[in-house]
Amino acid sequence: MSTTTAPRSEMQTRGVTVDEARFRLGKLGKTLFYDLVKQGKIRVVKLGNRTVVPVSEIDRLLNSDDAA
Repeated sequence: MSTTTAPRSEMQTRGVTVDEARFRLGKLGKTLFYDLVKQGKIRVVKLGNRTVVPVSEIDRLLNSDDAA
């Protein structure tokens, strides 16, 4: 039985780990990052026990006028 999955490089362009997202947002601390999640300024996706941040959310936050 074979399964098809997207190549790792394609998956990385769609979503990143919380640590990678924090780095891309200017090395944010965990507390500030999760405060932004609570405030609804950045959306995360839970996949099992993993939290993934869509790259589009990082781009949207960096390009918004109300960035932290």
